Amino acid sequence: MSQLEIWDVLKQITAELGEVLGQTCEVVLHDFDRPESAIVAISHGEISGRKVGDPTTNLGLPFFRDPYHAQSLFHYRTQTKSGKTLKSSTILLKDAQDKTFAALCINWDISQLQVAAHILQDLIAVSDTAVEEVLSSDIGDVLTKVIDEAIQTCNKPVDVLSREDKQRIVEILDEKGTFSIKHSVDRVASALCVSRVTIYNYLNQIRANRENHVV
Repeated sequence: MSQLEIWDVLKQITAELGEVLGQTCEVVLHDFDRPESAIVAISHGEISGRKVGDPTTNLGLPFFRDPYHAQSLFHYRTQTKSGKTLKSSTILLKDAQDKTFAALCINWDISQLQVAAHILQDLIAVSDTAVEEVLSSDIGDVLTKVIDEAIQTCNKPVDVLSREDKQRIVEILDEKGTFSIKHSVDRVASALCVSRVTIYNYLNQIRANRENHVV
């Protein structure tokens, strides 16, 4: 294949890669024989504002000085004159003597993605406060959770809870609005191994003390 045919193939690849990668990706083909007019093909040049015949970049200059030891670069950040942020990769093309003769550069415009990333970060941001919320279609699951949490405040097994412990648990549950749920008294009584009457007695005393501001 002649030099001319090779360049024709590379120009075709540049154009078709641009089609595949879309409007937010600039694909640029550089000829390393002419730094002043290195760009020989470009797809979506509106991203950087460049065109065929424009020069190489400051990043490309060292490749002209030492075309044998140059290495491809991937996923580095660049910025256009208009302020767009690009995620860039430079793929070096070498001949049989390992001399770099061209570079295919892929520049993704990630400016809008950065804006979207900031919005998503705000949307998924949560406080540092640990809150375990029960999301269930069964109110029984909610009751089980609040009752278990109240019992755990005593750091004792249920079978060794004192009367005062059980009263405190009932007070905690009352403060949490537990007894506004139907059949909650039955559930609490069962969990504390006492009768419904006992729970009602605890509640009456707790609410009376609260009304009288008794600590």
